[in-house]
Amino acid sequence: MIIKMIIVAVFVSIILFLYHIYPNIKRPKWERKLISAKYLRARQYHEQADEMLEQTIAEFPSIRQLYIDYFNNYSTLENMEKLFKTVSAGYEKTENPAAGAATAWCYIEEGEYDKAEVLVNNEEIGYFCYENNMPLKARLFFKKGEYEQAEKEFETFYKSLFPDAENDYELYSELRPDELISLVILRKKISKSWKATAKIIPVESLHEEDSWRSYYNSLLKKKESFEVISGIYGDSERVYNNRKKELDDTIETLESYLSDK
Repeated sequence: MIIKMIIVAVFVSIILFLYHIYPNIKRPKWERKLISAKYLRARQYHEQADEMLEQTIAEFPSIRQLYIDYFNNYSTLENMEKLFKTVSAGYEKTENPAAGAATAWCYIEEGEYDKAEVLVNNEEIGYFCYENNMPLKARLFFKKGEYEQAEKEFETFYKSLFPDAENDYELYSELRPDELISLVILRKKISKSWKATAKIIPVESLHEEDSWRSYYNSLLKKKESFEVISGIYGDSERVYNNRKKELDDTIETLESYLSDK
């Protein structure tokens, strides 16, 4: 009986090894590190996940997936200097479009619009943005306060993704509140039908993340603890002022819209 139990245990161990451990051993080192970072993040060790990816990017600067995961899940957006150093160094070394798009986003946050424009007009970076639903050019003009051009770029970007859309609802109905809000704000600023745009997303929803009310409440909480540790060059003043203005504009716009609901 004991021998039989030992044989079963060995057999189970072999199966576990073949199905779970061995495939990971065969993965490239950078991919194993990416999996480990996701594991850390799932257990709320966000900064350790950031550090693991930073070290892995330094070792494998040409791997696009590393930049995508790092940029999408970077845990301390208040610390722009750390993010910028990693992605801008990666782009300088490799011209990786994922690193370039992340660098452009950092420049926009800092208010370095001329530097950002060079990157967003790069063909490979533009195609990467198209593949990854990142309307960076629209955001650039939005942050510059060139709202009519921002609207044009916003529409052009999503029409390229949904060419069969026949109206605004079909074009933007898949967007989250944090993705649509820029279009709502800019149309309000140019005295266009912004409330009709806002109606694309419900005020209340069974899925909290899909409603204006939930998004508005999340912004109020964000404002309570709002801070910026550093800009991309260290000093935090420009990023702080840019983000504070955007946050206040967003809250004001939603208050105006929700007051009638």
